Amino acid sequence: MIIYKIAVMSDVHANLPAIKSVLEDVQREKCHRIYHIGDAIGIGAFPKETLDLMLKEKIIMVMGNHEKYYLAKEPKFPENTSKGEIEHHQWVKSTLSSTYKKAVSAFPVLSHEQLNGLNLGFMHYVLDPKTTDSSDYKEVKKDLDENNIDSFFQLEGYDIIFYGHQHHPVFECRGADKGIHYVNPSALGCQTGSFASYCIVEISKKDYTITHKKVAYDKQAAVNALDTRNVPAKDYIKKVFYGAG
Repeated sequence: MIIYKIAVMSDVHANLPAIKSVLEDVQREKCHRIYHIGDAIGIGAFPKETLDLMLKEKIIMVMGNHEKYYLAKEPKFPENTSKGEIEHHQWVKSTLSSTYKKAVSAFPVLSHEQLNGLNLGFMHYVLDPKTTDSSDYKEVKKDLDENNIDSFFQLEGYDIIFYGHQHHPVFECRGADKGIHYVNPSALGCQTGSFASYCIVEISKKDYTITHKKVAYDKQAAVNALDTRNVPAKDYIKKVFYGAG
């Protein structure tokens, strides 16, 4: 018997056509709750409309680096950030203005839930304890496995950790040291294929199952909007994040 059924998604990245299709699928799945683990905005052409929809649907939101860029007076970008990418972030900030700052600033960096005795953690990525800014993330580690993932995350007391940030395919791993189950549902809004990824978690009395889903959507509409809205760095975004152009 299923006690809780939740949807977990990450990195929508202002892809309105994708999140609309996924929410329709979530409704069909009859989930009790929906979690988004960071980067609702940035990259895509619909930052305002995407936030409006996700807040209206009462999705439980987590802070990502793109939300931090929006909130910061002087955002701290990675060293290799191009001029076009910086212009893009400025465009996102001007598009949203200050209207969403109160709502976005309330997004936690780490959200904890206990469902039927399971301790679940929802985060965008791993915070870097070596920096003076407590909100900085560690550099992306591409070779995570059962032998190093516990020491990389440095978390205690969780059964499952959901995280995003890395736009790689779906990833799951159970740490050999602490036994924590780590799950990356992949980037919902930044796929080279014409699908959006998210996962369903079904929690029963004694166990849980995780099902990864790919939902078809109109990717061309997302790509075309980059042109019609004259989004900064649009050619780079098409190539790198949509596999188009």
